[in-house]
Amino acid sequence: MKRMKRAVCLICMLAAFAALLTVTAGALGSAWVWADPSEKEPITDYAYTFVAVGDTQIVCESYPEHMATLYDWIVNHVESKKIAYVFGLGDITNRTTNTEWEVAKREIAKLDGVVPYSLVRGNHDKSNAFNKVFGTDTYMSQFEGFFEEGKPDNTWRTFSVAGVDYLFINMDYGASDAILEWAGKAIEAHPHHRVIICTHAYMHRNGVRLTAAVSTVSPNQKGLTDGSVNNGQQMWTKLFSKYENIFMVLSGHVSTDNVEMSEAKGVHGNTVYQFLIDPQGLDADIGAMGMVAILYFSEDGKTVTVEQYSTVREKYYRSTSQFSFEIPEYAPHSFTNYVSDGNATCLSAGTETAKCDGCDKTETRDAAGELAAHNYAGGVCSVCGAVEPAASTEAVTGEIQTEAPVDSTEGKPSEGVGKWILPVLLPSALFLCAVIVGYLLGKKYKRK
Repeated sequence: MKRMKRAVCLICMLAAFAALLTVTAGALGSAWVWADPSEKEPITDYAYTFVAVGDTQIVCESYPEHMATLYDWIVNHVESKKIAYVFGLGDITNRTTNTEWEVAKREIAKLDGVVPYSLVRGNHDKSNAFNKVFGTDTYMSQFEGFFEEGKPDNTWRTFSVAGVDYLFINMDYGASDAILEWAGKAIEAHPHHRVIICTHAYMHRNGVRLTAAVSTVSPNQKGLTDGSVNNGQQMWTKLFSKYENIFMVLSGHVSTDNVEMSEAKGVHGNTVYQFLIDPQGLDADIGAMGMVAILYFSEDGKTVTVEQYSTVREKYYRSTSQFSFEIPEYAPHSFTNYVSDGNATCLSAGTETAKCDGCDKTETRDAAGELAAHNYAGGVCSVCGAVEPAASTEAVTGEIQTEAPVDSTEGKPSEGVGKWILPVLLPSALFLCAVIVGYLLGKKYKRK
């Protein structure tokens, strides 16, 4: 009898523990590895997307049919996913063989005339081969600037979408000081563009920028023409941190199953969103998955949502690689010195105009202040023709109606610790009570 009662107590404790795990998992959001599109909430509020293709070296070398699947998916989803641009992050090939370059050229060329794109060279891609394969008129015609004329390994171009002017800079693996200086001049020439920089090796999985102390795969002093090779930290110190319009850095090189993102503050207080996107290990371990990272920019321009998707399995990969983050409003011009144009009338206080502090762009707005009075002469306003009221000869002024501001937080659920009290703390308390009761009952039965 005692054993039965103890068994009942144990079962109750296990049931409470199971309930705790179930409720807690529901509250925190259960982690998953693969999800069908039907199992995931679709993203609908977005104006455009950028697609980033990390290191395809394993796919290109060993699974050319999946390389085809990857680029076919991009081409077939340009409209449905509102794909505005495609970034390639280097290590296109693995052993830089002629066969691999033939595969890469054939599949990447599918984007020509369909969606604009850019590429960078990785350490697995020999410079001569990269420049030869992509030094074509079709690819090169997309760009406005080159570190070396006729070579596609360092390029820049401007790009506009949804009212945002971008400057895309693509830099070679372990970019030299001369390349960083060249990129800096391009940024200085486009102070009102939002800058996205692509380079192959920049960030580690933990969000720390690459140095020899951080990783053995950090760029080292092998090879560029002027003898200088910069790792991720050096790129940040010498260039990326210095300009307030640098918005994002995209890189590969360090194998990771997740889409990794970290934030850093530039010297002007601006936030730089740093990405590591490199599924080569995943491709090698479980067969090429044709992975893409999709960045959705919201209609209001305030949010970016990230998804990682396998074009081969047609599934989303890892819940930890599906996330959103807030970005600052795109406001590239600064207008501070407004001058009244003297166009005040009886119905308007007039307008005032300012020139951008950094360029020749001008902005005109309604001037602040009270509405001007009617100018009556002989009983009729000389400006608008209004008849002077018979009951009074005083000037009549208009009134500006304003509405009370609406509290945008009204009716919204509270955030923070409070939202976890019921789903997490309550089950925890119930479980603790079950343990105590079970312990006391066990002692009681033992005494008997």
